[in-house]
Amino acid sequence: MVTFEESGMTFSFDENDIFYIEKSERFSKIEGVKPCECVVQHNGKVCLIESKSSSPQPQNAGSFLLFAEDIAQKFTDSYTYYSAVHQKRQQPDLVPQSLQSIPLARQNYEFCLIINGHKKEWLPPVLDQLKMTMKKTLKLWGFDDACVKVLNEQGAMSKGLIVK
Repeated sequence: MVTFEESGMTFSFDENDIFYIEKSERFSKIEGVKPCECVVQHNGKVCLIESKSSSPQPQNAGSFLLFAEDIAQKFTDSYTYYSAVHQKRQQPDLVPQSLQSIPLARQNYEFCLIINGHKKEWLPPVLDQLKMTMKKTLKLWGFDDACVKVLNEQGAMSKGLIVK
């Protein structure tokens, strides 16, 4: 098992199902890219996970937009690197064989932002902004915006993405 703490939450996944991209030396050596926490095979999907302990309020438009852009960049950079590993354009580094062998074109994906301590009613504006920020990228990849998820810790726990 790979267990780690991020943003006050505990993540735990089978070592054969997780690419802990945030700890990838190869990825970190690429200038200007940002990783999400991890890429994990979970419930028949490949989930890219980013966690935060808070988010700006939508009323603070500048900070709110920058927050969404930062998260979108992390998902974009991480998916692009994961895809490059699949195409053997990057070395596998910490990517387990099970994640390397999943057919990219036929796989379902989720981009999950988990915000610790957020009330359920605070999540929809964050989700809407993140979807809007990622719209062009999702279209380029051929993904529906329904694959973008914003959860609080209760939602993440019910999906099995975090543990107590």
